[in-house]
Amino acid sequence: MFTAYHEYAWSTEKDHLEFEIGKAEGQLRNCRNRMDLAKREVIICIITFMIASLFYIVWEIFRFSKNNPISLMPIAWLVNLLFLLVLSCFAYAMFKAIMFYKLNKMKAFKKESLREYTGNDKVILRPEKSYVIEEEKLTRILSTYYHHRLHLYDLKRKLEDGELVMTVEELQEELDGLVYYQEIVPASPFQGELLTKARIWGVMLTGVLLVLVVILLIFLKTVLKII
Repeated sequence: MFTAYHEYAWSTEKDHLEFEIGKAEGQLRNCRNRMDLAKREVIICIITFMIASLFYIVWEIFRFSKNNPISLMPIAWLVNLLFLLVLSCFAYAMFKAIMFYKLNKMKAFKKESLREYTGNDKVILRPEKSYVIEEEKLTRILSTYYHHRLHLYDLKRKLEDGELVMTVEELQEELDGLVYYQEIVPASPFQGELLTKARIWGVMLTGVLLVLVVILLIFLKTVLKII
């Protein structure tokens, strides 16, 4: 028999479950949006770097051209230095964005365990290391919660049809057995280990690029003098 007391206990648990599902689904959408933003940042940084590089190449061709009075002016070196500085900034932003996106898409070698919520835990929750780990955890949590939802409706149907007989206390005990998990703290795009690594990679790759550009400029200047 499915009495009003059964209905109250069942509805209370269902509302709690739906709240947790809505919260996890919202965070999962937010996580995927952050992934898309990181990818969009990579595209924008690459385009910006290519445009800046094109301007720099045009400037260098113009500066090294014969009978060009601008190349003899002291300001030419200042403009060239300014171009290099701007180009290095764009290069750093591009490399950092690429590495940040790449690191956030790398899957963990081993799945991290989910921490069950008991109501008595005094644990300091830390942000997830990457977007992909956050997404994977939320997907696993939602899979469990969706199973809980099916179980709740199946339980109600059996009680209403008389296939299952339970007292309110037994029903509450069954509902209390549903597992809920600790909050998943979103991975931050503004701080964290991966952002630090991306910045380090950005500095190193920008340094390598600048060295290559300087070597290329010296080589071109030497060739033009010979010609």
